Amino acid sequence: MTQAAQKQVQDIIQTRDVPMTVHTVDWLDALYEAGATRVDPDGTVRLDPKVRDVVRAMHAVLAGAKVDIRICAEGGPVFEKLEDTFTAALEESLTAVTARRDVPGRTAPYVP
Repeated sequence: MTQAAQKQVQDIIQTRDVPMTVHTVDWLDALYEAGATRVDPDGTVRLDPKVRDVVRAMHAVLAGAKVDIRICAEGGPVFEKLEDTFTAALEESLTAVTARRDVPGRTAPYVP
C-alpha cells in the first residue's frame, strides 16, 4: 500500500474512531495487493470497478434482491490468501462489533 493510501486510511480511522482489527488491516492490504483497489491521480483510493460490481451485488442481496454470481476459474494462492484473511477479519470484527452493541442472543464469537 502506498504511503498516501496508508495515510488516508489512518486519517479515516482517527477522525471517525473506527476500530480496525489486525486481521481487517491484513485483509485490506491483501485486497490492495490483489488489485482490488486503485489510487486516483489525486491520491483517492477507490475500489476497482469489477470489484465494486461484486460489492453492489452483495448489497442487493442484503436488500432482498436475487443475484447470479459465478466463479468461472479459481484464482490460486491469491484466492486462498484473501479467503483466509477475510475469514479472520470477519470473525475478529464481528465479534468486536456484536460485543460493543450488546447484540441480543450473542453468546459466542462469530464463526464462519
